[in-house]
Amino acid sequence: MDALKPKLKVVGLDPGQEMIAKGELELGLMNASEVRSFVKFAGPVPAPLQDHTNYEAALTAKASPEGRHEPCSRQSANSAARWKEARMEPQATHP
Repeated sequence: MDALKPKLKVVGLDPGQEMIAKGELELGLMNASEVRSFVKFAGPVPAPLQDHTNYEAALTAKASPEGRHEPCSRQSANSAARWKEARMEPQATHP
């Protein structure tokens, strides 16, 4: 690890991606869903090194009937496709 320290930089998400795009950095680690279109997504880190961020959704009582179900729906093929398109993995539902 000591050999890597001189090569490591901690920068913000957008500045880091801009540095990658300019060739100032070779690699960045970030949430896959946060990768901007001007950098190349190389792929996820290996499974043993993965750390997941869980998101929750809350809806108001005034939400439309469609809105009450759709943001949290992970079971429909259409909804699952949108989650994956955003490089997010829908969590398995629990009964």
